[in-house]
Amino acid sequence: MKKTNICLIVMLMALSGIVNAQVNYLFSASSKPYVPVTGGTSPHLETNFTGWEAADEGYANIPIGFTFKYNNENYTQANVCVNGFITLGATSLDIIFPSGAILNGYPYFKNNLTYSPPYNKRPVIAPFWDDLVLPDTSNLVYKTTGAAPFRVFTIEWKQAKWVYESLGPVLSIELKLYETSNIIEFHYKDEGTLPDPRFAFASIGITSAWANRDFISLQNTSANPTISLLKSNDSLTVKPANNQVYKFTPAPINIPQPLESTLKYTNKKVSFKLQSNGVNSFEYAVTQSPIPPTSGKLTSSQNVTVSSLLPSTTYYIYARSRSCSTNFSQWTCNSVKTAVNPVCLPYIEDFENVSDPTYFPDNMRQQDFNDTSYYFSPLYPAFSTTQIFSDAGNSIYNNYFTDFYDLNAWAFTLGFNLKAGKTYQLKFSYGSFWSYDPSDPASLEVKYGKACGAAGMTSGLLFTNADITNADNLLDTVISFTPGSSGVYYFGFHDKSLYQKAALIFDNISLVEDLGLRLAVINDDATSNAITVYPNPAHEMLNVQTIADEEGNAKVIVTDVSGRILLTEQMQLKEGINNFQVSVADLPPSFYFIKLVTENGTINKTIKFIKE
Repeated sequence: MKKTNICLIVMLMALSGIVNAQVNYLFSASSKPYVPVTGGTSPHLETNFTGWEAADEGYANIPIGFTFKYNNENYTQANVCVNGFITLGATSLDIIFPSGAILNGYPYFKNNLTYSPPYNKRPVIAPFWDDLVLPDTSNLVYKTTGAAPFRVFTIEWKQAKWVYESLGPVLSIELKLYETSNIIEFHYKDEGTLPDPRFAFASIGITSAWANRDFISLQNTSANPTISLLKSNDSLTVKPANNQVYKFTPAPINIPQPLESTLKYTNKKVSFKLQSNGVNSFEYAVTQSPIPPTSGKLTSSQNVTVSSLLPSTTYYIYARSRSCSTNFSQWTCNSVKTAVNPVCLPYIEDFENVSDPTYFPDNMRQQDFNDTSYYFSPLYPAFSTTQIFSDAGNSIYNNYFTDFYDLNAWAFTLGFNLKAGKTYQLKFSYGSFWSYDPSDPASLEVKYGKACGAAGMTSGLLFTNADITNADNLLDTVISFTPGSSGVYYFGFHDKSLYQKAALIFDNISLVEDLGLRLAVINDDATSNAITVYPNPAHEMLNVQTIADEEGNAKVIVTDVSGRILLTEQMQLKEGINNFQVSVADLPPSFYFIKLVTENGTINKTIKFIKE
């Protein structure tokens, strides 16, 4: 009895917790007789395009009749759409830009729980979301029944065609919201007609209020369907069976906080932190399936590391809160694609070898905390590549909603074997792409660490610039650094641009050992054998100037970023100032290095130059 009381207290504490953006519902399926709504109200339906019929694309804002708590938020209004879904809240389904303009003609039959509807018109509760058509607007009805505090709000789509081309009624659908218990039920009746297989592709599930890609999506319409938290199935082609019921019940305890901010991963392991208000017992699982497991590994530790993973493989990381052995939250879930195996230097990435659908290098990884990708699709994440400047190749850029979101997105390199005490040079180019005003800046910082993920970027800040306004060309930068310990390191490029400002562009990432800092200079005179080069950048000829102590022979060596010798020219030095030229006309545009070696072995410090 004492144990039961403790469990009850924990449940009550969890149910009174703070608002949680994640979808914390437990799914179940059953069967019971379908009872049509009698005497309900048919709302006046509007469309956001004058050419569309209300019975095909109509929607309306309607009262629920009581306060319904959804994911710890209270709602008294719902927006119902003919196309088999509702959103919660008092705002209309009209899409209004910050300027006040209305987006006319948005297709609310676009039924992917990942990204639709746009512009924060969420949460979505979708018993059967597709391009439905009703025989008449009167076939959409709603009604609140029962007495407080156990009232039931029901919306019914009566005898709906499943897409316009259906030959007759395919199914009727009911959505029920229960007062106090806050349970959600989907109920189905088979109306006899089969769907048109050419166009019928439905979604069933629920989403969170604000975060895109946070949802529970049914993966099929069987008597006991599987669900996914990361794969939105918008291609259901079979209607649920007659009298089928799908139920979403609020979980009795808080779901763990999102794992994304604590994720660290390499080519063979992943680490994360488990946190949940008032909970200190968890289950977790790391699998290769987008379908949540039936159970996981029990732990009371917040910090979890899973090893022996495969490189360049997508893993799904699940965690849920646990209380009193039988009470669980919904799973929270993230996915990562482990890094490729680390490589040795030199390294260069010019973003020329990218392919559809991602247009992003296969060996790099991304992380987008604000989920701001223009496409709202895992196939097209925040960063992509295209030719920004006509006289250059591909550059990486952030394709996002500049009107609505601050940026908080990362692009991570593959791993590199670096040694403590050695100095390395990280080189890259960067710029901006403005939307409103050329003075609008983009913002970039570069960090490095021993794992991918923002949480893994702990070894140091290498670069920061919050005022990037060069939109006509890329600026080049070179950063020298020395790691404190040997190991595999990853580099993260963090886009911190603000909303309604510029999009970030960067390109030509290279990493080499800084050989110039290890070259011996025998003569103590700082000016002896030192060279200067100009112009820099150079086009055809590079002017070289040096000061020699004495006459003698020397040679000038030009190398690429990997240290490969491209040009060697013999020189006759005289005592004092020497000026000569090196032709670089045949070198392709890139970074290069030049050094001078005298006949007695004296080497000047390596100089970097750019060939245009």
